[in-house]
Amino acid sequence: MKTKLTLIALLMMMCPFVSHAQVTAASCSESDVSAAWASLTPSTTTFTIPSCPSGASWTSQLFLTVPSGSTNLTVQGSTTISANCGAPPALTSACTAIDNTVLTDNCTTCGSGPLWQITTASASSKFRFTGITIKGGTGVQEFNGQLSLSGNSQSVRVDHNHFNTTAYAGTLAVHTTGQVLGVVDHNVFDLGTSGNPGTSNGVHVDTPNYGGDAAGFGDVSWSSATNFGSGKFVFIENNTFNYGYADDCGAGGRYVFRYNVLLQDGASQTHPTGGGGRFRGCRATEVYGNLFNPGSCNGCQTVQRLNNGASLVWGNNAISGYRSVVYLNSFRRDSATYGQTATPNGWGYCGTSFNGTRSNWDKNTNTTTGYHCFDQPGMGQGDLLVGGFTADGSGSNNVQNQATGCFSSQSCAWPRQAVEPIYEWLDAWSPVYGGDSVFSIDPDGVSSFVANSDYYGSTNPGSGTNCSGFNGTVGVGCGLLSARPSTCTVRVGYWATDTQTLFTCDSTNTWTAYYTPYTYPHPLTQSSGAPPAAPTNLKASVQ
Repeated sequence: MKTKLTLIALLMMMCPFVSHAQVTAASCSESDVSAAWASLTPSTTTFTIPSCPSGASWTSQLFLTVPSGSTNLTVQGSTTISANCGAPPALTSACTAIDNTVLTDNCTTCGSGPLWQITTASASSKFRFTGITIKGGTGVQEFNGQLSLSGNSQSVRVDHNHFNTTAYAGTLAVHTTGQVLGVVDHNVFDLGTSGNPGTSNGVHVDTPNYGGDAAGFGDVSWSSATNFGSGKFVFIENNTFNYGYADDCGAGGRYVFRYNVLLQDGASQTHPTGGGGRFRGCRATEVYGNLFNPGSCNGCQTVQRLNNGASLVWGNNAISGYRSVVYLNSFRRDSATYGQTATPNGWGYCGTSFNGTRSNWDKNTNTTTGYHCFDQPGMGQGDLLVGGFTADGSGSNNVQNQATGCFSSQSCAWPRQAVEPIYEWLDAWSPVYGGDSVFSIDPDGVSSFVANSDYYGSTNPGSGTNCSGFNGTVGVGCGLLSARPSTCTVRVGYWATDTQTLFTCDSTNTWTAYYTPYTYPHPLTQSSGAPPAAPTNLKASVQ
């Protein structure tokens, strides 16, 4: 027995157990990254892509899956981002990048993309993507992202990267989908140049599988509570966006856009139901504490373009150049941007004013306007929908309100959505032209929105700090909690500056705490370790 044990010990010394806790690709090439990934195990914690400041050409799509059972995996390069990155309260400094690990997108066969898709593991697993530069080369427009993160992890961090799409317009940099939640922080997004402002998006947030939604259209997200002020969002914080559009959101997506610096940028936006077949639009957004600097654009449309869902917009600094703070649009009122297929083959148009045929998916308290339109800005939680449409292959024209049992051919299809108004307060903003206002409404959708019912704004619009004059009857007031009026009209808001809490009037003269911002900085930025350090043998160059 002793001889056998000695032999086993010798064999273990000769052939030591390899845990693969750290795996390093031989180079930045696509083939070496793919080959090294194949050696990952559930116990791998760090996957390193080495320095390649001159860039490695990627010419095809790469689809990689985090090993099942992984609890904490970091994909790390050596690109670095300046540390301050617009941290509040000053918000005066933009991030800059030192590109050390550069992947050049030369994929001409990627179609709509993505260039690189990583499928994450379980909801409780952590995943981090840091220190990488992805730069456009001779590739094509990738509407699904240079980087796409899918799967189930709800602790995802994308930080200290440089995404550069200036080589081609209309490309998406980062796409989150599936059930992915977490934080996108301290990145530089170059989405255009002074000669080509670009139409690219920085971050597109989809959560089609939110809450375990197997159908993957965002229906469970729309039938679930909004949970403002919680961690059940994708947080986009402390980034710099140069030109283009900072973000977009659809398929039941939920995002918090805070403490970012936007230079020459087309601001923040959401995608509507009716803008992509069976998919629902963006569910909910919070936009606060950002610096919007439109630069040479004098007459940019808006800071936050809302085409769907509930939203809180507050405390932003919009340097002169934007015509409004919040722009409201109900896309299904006409075909100006997206044509609609009549029910039961599609969502149909809201109201009869466009083509004489209204949709059963809308509330239709007014036959002409369809008011309230299904999923329009200011709409929130409603009944769960199931089924699909034949036209886009999602089903057999059997979309059904599961709670009422009604199909789209029936007038009871409306999912009985709650009104969740848009609230805006303490934004610093100045009009560009006469007639500009904090809230602006698309001309074709004016009758879809009612002030102090569907949206509420500051009683001192654009002042940024002035809290005077609020009496509890209309709009959103602000000040010390002790100064809050004792009387109030239903749904009116009040921001208590000393407790950082938004109160709403739930019933006559009854204030209820509605919202307190989620922890800042995001907890994942504090628990996942320091960003990558620049190699000491490289000469830094700020781009």
